[in-house]
Amino acid sequence: MINLADTLERMSADDDLTLLQSLEIDQIWFVRDHVRIGLSDYWIDCLDGPIVTVGGVPHRFPELGSHEALWSLIDKTVAFATLDETKALKLELTDGSSIEVPLDGDLPFSERIVIGGGPEKIIWPIDAVASVRRIKLAHPLIEEDELRAVALALSSGQLAQGPRVAAFEAEFAAYVGVKHAVAVNSGTAALHVALLAHGIGSMSRGGSPDDEVIVPAFSFAATANCALQAGARLVFVDVREHDFNIDTDAIAAAITPRTRAVIGVHLYGQMCDTDALSATCERNGIALIEDAAQAVGSTLNGRNAGSIGAGCFSFYATKNLTTGEGGMLTTNDDAIAERARTLRSQGERTRYVTEELGWNYRMTEPAAALGSVQLRKLDAQNERRRANAARLNDLLRNVGGIATPTDLDGRHHVWHQYTIRVTAGREARGAMQAGLREKGIESAVFYPTPIHKQPLYQRLGLGGAELPVAQRLSDEVLSLPVHPGLSDQDIESIAAAVREIAR
Repeated sequence: MINLADTLERMSADDDLTLLQSLEIDQIWFVRDHVRIGLSDYWIDCLDGPIVTVGGVPHRFPELGSHEALWSLIDKTVAFATLDETKALKLELTDGSSIEVPLDGDLPFSERIVIGGGPEKIIWPIDAVASVRRIKLAHPLIEEDELRAVALALSSGQLAQGPRVAAFEAEFAAYVGVKHAVAVNSGTAALHVALLAHGIGSMSRGGSPDDEVIVPAFSFAATANCALQAGARLVFVDVREHDFNIDTDAIAAAITPRTRAVIGVHLYGQMCDTDALSATCERNGIALIEDAAQAVGSTLNGRNAGSIGAGCFSFYATKNLTTGEGGMLTTNDDAIAERARTLRSQGERTRYVTEELGWNYRMTEPAAALGSVQLRKLDAQNERRRANAARLNDLLRNVGGIATPTDLDGRHHVWHQYTIRVTAGREARGAMQAGLREKGIESAVFYPTPIHKQPLYQRLGLGGAELPVAQRLSDEVLSLPVHPGLSDQDIESIAAAVREIAR
């Protein structure tokens, strides 16, 4: 914590509180009828119950519901901080909510609210503080070099696709070990463009509405949605329990003369069996699309995700490498790369000459600038994820009712998610989540419903297949924090909480 005691003594109603602006609320403690609000490097001790306004509704702490209102402000960012010496300190947050700390009577500001300080500034005994620090499921690591790179891109005057995008593409292609990387604005766009560039589906030049695409039923919906967007038919197959990935044995039975592609998902950061998958695709003359949205940096027998078929990556905010929003298509095929570049830019190779139906899928310069810096840090951050996952596996091994994930031989798992299975099923998993939430530990279910059982696919008549492993996993999986921002103590706390709840 930063000591602002000297600054505090000089504060008045006219002081500039910009030091609090743009800070994120990352911790909240409740102490009897008082509140401590953690803002990155600083804290504010509220010695009178704050008034919290969420969605236009005010809540005065500690009235009924005020704890929940305060809790909802974790991860929110301060837009403005103002101080009226006779009335209140007010923090206005970027989502429109606010925290107002009343100042009663004639007591000076420095005696009512403490910013920073240190142990000597704590008004009550430290053992009276009930910490409710939240351990986040995901936390993008954005440091000074990322901020500088984005600021330079913003000040350059060229914000749309330009030299920074081209540089990021070249860097990413070299990292994956392919000839071409085509930057787009999401992982979903990469999947869509990959199918179109292969001439698959009625929306593609040369494609047919009878073209079939085989996909695993247990994945994020975008894996399947892209085939609908391309105007192709979907064929769902089951997955394997031990790695959550597509069952390569089930693919052979699903192939027909109309099959044009298989989408193999590298779920949670571990590659599917692309050796078997690529052999099947080559034998049947069909395209292999790698949905590597969660697997940047992952390998199988020394080969990188995205280097075997057409690789489709996502750089969403929570991914191992983030550009905020963004994606990349990787390929060794010159024709696929050229067509992908045309499709991402309104179907134009030459400006204002439309050759085919295309989309605005271009990446921005600030996103590429961020991606280039993130790429340089990727391996180190992935190794931290691997260390966190290994420690969690050690600590959770032999816990009753919990199946820990496996890191298979020959595969370099990058642990986008650390996903356990609560083997007693959905109700027990819900109890586990609730218990973790009470202890300030975030968790999530990826994914609670197999894709073919989603309402959209039910309406399309595609929900009839019985795929028992996908259904069982959707009842059992639970992802725990594993990101590189976690401390060793965080990992111990997560494991201890799971062990306690599982008893």
